[in-house]
Amino acid sequence: MLDKTTPSQRGVQAAKPTRQKTPHNEIKV
Repeated sequence: MLDKTTPSQRGVQAAKPTRQKTPHNEIKV
């Protein structure tokens, strides 16, 4: 259960903040 929750949460959390924070802020600036 821990293995399935770790990769699932890591991919969603890493893809959401990285795509909305890094690309949006760095591309606009």
